[in-house]
Amino acid sequence: MKTTIKLHMRAQELFKIMKDSLIQEVENANLKHFDPKQIGKGFSYTKKSKNRNVQVRIDAWKENQEYKATFTSGKDAIQITYLIREIDAQTIEVTYIHDVLNAPKLTQRWMEKKALKQAERMLKAVESSAIQR
Repeated sequence: MKTTIKLHMRAQELFKIMKDSLIQEVENANLKHFDPKQIGKGFSYTKKSKNRNVQVRIDAWKENQEYKATFTSGKDAIQITYLIREIDAQTIEVTYIHDVLNAPKLTQRWMEKKALKQAERMLKAVESSAIQR
């Protein structure tokens, strides 16, 4: 499932926030010898989430344009994508795609709808934070 939302901020601002969040998450996963320059397509790490190990793999990484990752835990897998397009100097359009892999259709639709609402709230909060700066 996907949703598209307009935000009043620059693509560089949003991508920096996303990158900083990812760096913090990787550092919290206690990845030794981590250099933020390693972040890119093919980079992977394992994090703990609710007493489970989650394998995270970056599938696409284009600064200020695209971030795509797959999260796998046991038999469950989720793929998220952020596509960022500049509309003008202070406005971007973000398309968020959330795909639940390996789940029954009904469960998949419910999980995807819930994730889309959470993503919209999170993106609006990021926009508000950027505007206040």
